[in-house]
Amino acid sequence: MSEITVSIRNLVKNFGDRTAVQIDALDLRRDCFTGIIGPNGAGKTTLVKIIAGLLKPTSIGRLRVLDEESPLRDRRRDIGLVTDASQLYGTLTVAENLNYMARLYHVPKRERAHVIEEALEACALVDRRNDRVATLSTGLKQRVNIARAIAGKPQLLLLDEPTSGLDPSASQRVYDALLKLQATGITMILCSHLMSEVEDLCDRVLFMNSSKIVSDATPERMKEIAGERVYTISVETEREAVELRRKLEALELRRTALRRSNGQFLVSVYGFVDPSVIDRLGVDYQRTGASLSDAFVLLAEGQ
Repeated sequence: MSEITVSIRNLVKNFGDRTAVQIDALDLRRDCFTGIIGPNGAGKTTLVKIIAGLLKPTSIGRLRVLDEESPLRDRRRDIGLVTDASQLYGTLTVAENLNYMARLYHVPKRERAHVIEEALEACALVDRRNDRVATLSTGLKQRVNIARAIAGKPQLLLLDEPTSGLDPSASQRVYDALLKLQATGITMILCSHLMSEVEDLCDRVLFMNSSKIVSDATPERMKEIAGERVYTISVETEREAVELRRKLEALELRRTALRRSNGQFLVSVYGFVDPSVIDRLGVDYQRTGASLSDAFVLLAEGQ
């Protein structure tokens, strides 16, 4: 079996005159949990749907998924897709939803009970097996959604915003389920806007912007884009923030980003190690290590 789960060459997907995805070359390893991040409209979900066989490329040199260069009908049994809980049947129990998926994906009858039990255990749902899905909380439904996807015994699991709308506690239970799955050999690809989620779960991160992959690295290496340290200055008004950025630019500090938090404006400065330059401005600042969110901001702005 090949070590490469997904291999892409010269892929283009257009919607009318707009190019949604344009990838020259991409190989995803079987033993890697890959995160795909980027701003809205970057092409992340479109790429996932193409890998899943739900969208056809406009043009393609090669699209090999799980060693198969074949249409959706021949490989969909080996691919699990998790979006939101709307894929579930609310009138059925948790176990009935999983059984439906196992039957749909032609899991042999003699293996079905074992596969369903494994999926329930992986997602900490054993004690919920007889509950009707309609009665469950949003967080529990999403765990059922993941269990439903793996009940088909996929080799590749695609996760598009799997914790969207969940509270921190519910999200953590989903993380726990995914981390357990990592040990089973299932290859996973995650699209998310939550940088902490990507950093905690993923071995490799692809950053997409304007349809292309502009960075490909481990989370730690991607954080280096923002430098070793980030200096953040807080001001009261947007006018003050704009003026501050002008002053920083005059000091040759052009890699900056403006954010708003708790009613204040935050100007972050990246890519230098001598705080005495900022000291000349006579302002207070906080110094922190660079985060994946900092790298995201710089890559999204093309810095």
